[in-house]
Amino acid sequence: MAKPATRKNPLELDPNFSTAHWGLGLVHEQLGAHTEAIAAFQKAMAIAGRGRNTLASLGHVLGISGRNAEAEEILKELQKRGGSGPIQPYVLALVLVGLGRNDEAITMLERSYDERSALLSYLGRDPRFDSLRSSARFIQLLRRMNLAP
Repeated sequence: MAKPATRKNPLELDPNFSTAHWGLGLVHEQLGAHTEAIAAFQKAMAIAGRGRNTLASLGHVLGISGRNAEAEEILKELQKRGGSGPIQPYVLALVLVGLGRNDEAITMLERSYDERSALLSYLGRDPRFDSLRSSARFIQLLRRMNLAP
């Protein structure tokens, strides 16, 4: 009988795997370990650059940590990158909800819907948007996407 394969932490296999650092940041954030989440997102960006998704994740956790000035700077950076496209309004919404600017966040999510952003497929389950779940506009958006509970 073959010995079962052992699973390894992706960062043990490749400490420069930026996506693993980003994922680790998401886990830390959900555990309430905001300092560790920030460090993981910063490590991911040190490896792979200031990609919109990781930058927005950092902006979100900074906002929920009360580091609003830093989150606002990230929001400005993302806005300066300009353009639209399927990812831009979604990442802006992520930072906005971290800052507690829920109406603006929902407006961006509605824009993402209009632009048919593939990222919206996560919206029904992404815990970073939990503060919006009781909003009638958010529920309506989920219904339009067939994601309402």
